[in-house]
Amino acid sequence: MEKYKFSVKTFIFIVIFLSFIVSAFSFTGILIKNSKLIEKNITSLKIDTKESRDQTIKNLTNLLNERRFLSKNQQLTVLKMISTTYLINFDYINGLEYAIETIYLSKKLGDNMTCASVLIDLSNVFSDLGAYDIAEDSIKHALSLQFDNENDRNAVNLYANINLAELYSKTYRTKEALETIEVALNYTNPKRRFHQMDLLSLSLSKARSLFYEGKVSEAKSILADIEKGIHEIENNPVFNDINLAFNLQIPYLSLISQIQISEGYISKGIESSKELFELCDLEGSNETKRTYMNSILRVLQISSTEDSIDEIKLFETEMLKELNNMINNKNHIFVDFIINSCEAKFDVMDSKETQLKVVIKFIFIILALSIILVIVSVYARNSKIQTEIDELTQIYNRRKFNLDYKKSISTIKNLGLLIIDIDHFKAINDDFGHDFGDIVLKELSSKIKTKLSKNEDVFRYGGEEFCVLCRDRTLDEVVKIAEVLRFEIEHMPLDNNISVTISLGVAHSKQTNDIFKLADNNLYKSKESGRNKVTYTDLP
Repeated sequence: MEKYKFSVKTFIFIVIFLSFIVSAFSFTGILIKNSKLIEKNITSLKIDTKESRDQTIKNLTNLLNERRFLSKNQQLTVLKMISTTYLINFDYINGLEYAIETIYLSKKLGDNMTCASVLIDLSNVFSDLGAYDIAEDSIKHALSLQFDNENDRNAVNLYANINLAELYSKTYRTKEALETIEVALNYTNPKRRFHQMDLLSLSLSKARSLFYEGKVSEAKSILADIEKGIHEIENNPVFNDINLAFNLQIPYLSLISQIQISEGYISKGIESSKELFELCDLEGSNETKRTYMNSILRVLQISSTEDSIDEIKLFETEMLKELNNMINNKNHIFVDFIINSCEAKFDVMDSKETQLKVVIKFIFIILALSIILVIVSVYARNSKIQTEIDELTQIYNRRKFNLDYKKSISTIKNLGLLIIDIDHFKAINDDFGHDFGDIVLKELSSKIKTKLSKNEDVFRYGGEEFCVLCRDRTLDEVVKIAEVLRFEIEHMPLDNNISVTISLGVAHSKQTNDIFKLADNNLYKSKESGRNKVTYTDLP
C-alpha cells in the first residue's frame, strides 16, 4: 500500500514537472515567435506614405496589445517604433504618449540609445510647434547620456547634431548652425545606410544658414547639388522606406521658394511655395506648413516691389487666411487632452515603479509646458505677429501700414507722413554681414519708436525703408519730428565704431491727396542731394 502511494506521488510530480517543461517551451516558443514577428515588422516597416504609416501603426499596436507575451526589450522596440511612426505621421498626441512610455521603459532597462533617439525625435515635434528652446534642451539632454558602445555614442552624436544644426539654421543662429554642421560631419560614416541622406540634411542646414547670412549665390550652389541628390535617392531602392518628403523635399522647397522671392522672382517663388504647401497637406503636416508659411511671409514682406505688390498681397491674403484657420482649429481641448493623457500615463507607471520618478516627471513637464507654450503663443500671435508685426524689428509691418494709411487718409484732416531710408545700408550688409545689418534695423526701429508720441506710429515698409504716420499734426510739427529722428539716428551708438544716417521725405494732407507719392518724391530728393537730410514741400 505504501509503495502504491509513493507511485501516485511520483506520478503527480512527473506530470507537474512535465507540464512545467511544456509551458516553459511554449512560452519560449511564443517569445521566439514574437521576436520573429517584431523583426518582420521592422524589416517590412514602411513609412514613405501616410497610408503605409497608418498600416504600420495598426500592425504594431495589435502586437503591443499582446504585451504579456512580450519581453521588456521587445516591448521597448515596439513602443519606439509606434512612437516614431506616429510622430512622422504628425500625430503628436499619440506620438507624445508613446514617447513618454518609451523613455520610461528605456530608462528602466538602461537603454540610453533608445532614450536618446526618442528625445531627438521629440525635438522635431517641439521645433514644429515653435518651442525652439525646449527642442534644443531635448537634444542636449540626449547628448548628455552615457554610452558604453562607441558606435552608439557616435550614432547619437551624428543624429543629435544634424537636428541641432537644422534647429539653429531655422532660428537664424547661423554661426552656431555652421559650427554644429562641422561637428556632425566628424561623426558621419560612409558605411551607414543613410549616409547620403545625412549629408543632404547637413547641406540643407548649411544652405539655409548661408542664405540668412546674405550669401545667396553660395546657398543656391548647394541647393543645386541637393536637388541632384534628392533625385538620386528617389530612384534608389535602398531609400524606399524613408519619408523623403519630410526629411528633404519639404525643407528644400521652403528654402528655394524663399530664395526665388528674395531675388525678385515672385511668381516662381509663389509657385514653389504652393508646391511646398501641397506636399505638406499630402503628408498631413499642418505644423510644418505653418512654420514655413511664417518664413515665406517674412521674406515676402521685405522683398516686395511696386510691380509685384498686387501678386504678393493676394498670396499673403491666401496664406494668412489659411494660417488663421489652422490656429482656430487649435484649442484648449488639444492641450487638456495631451496633459491629462500624459498625467494618466505617468500615474500608471508611477504606481508600478517609483524608480526614475524624477526623470519621467521631468520629461512630462517638458512636454506639457511645450504644448502650453505653443498654444498660448499661437493665440497671442493670431492678430498681431502674423498679420501686423514685423518679425525682426517687432514694429508694425507693411500690411499694417497699408490698412492704417487707407483709414487715416480718409478720416484725419491733419495727417503727416515720413518715409525713411537708411543711407548706404547695402554697404553695411556687405562690409559687416547681414547679422549686423539686422542689429542696425532693430536698433534703429527701437530708437524711432522711443521718440514718437501716441499720435505717431512707425512701420517697417520693406528692407531698410520705414514709414511714420503722424496724426493731428501740422506740417511744421511733422518736419520737426523728422529732424529729431534724423539727429537721433546719426548719434545712435553702434558696434564696430560705425554711425548710421537716414534720409527722410515728408508730406502732409494739406498739400495733396496722395501724401505717399509726395513723401516718396521728397525722399528721393534727400538721397540725390547728399543724404542724411529731411526734404519737404512748403504749403501753398
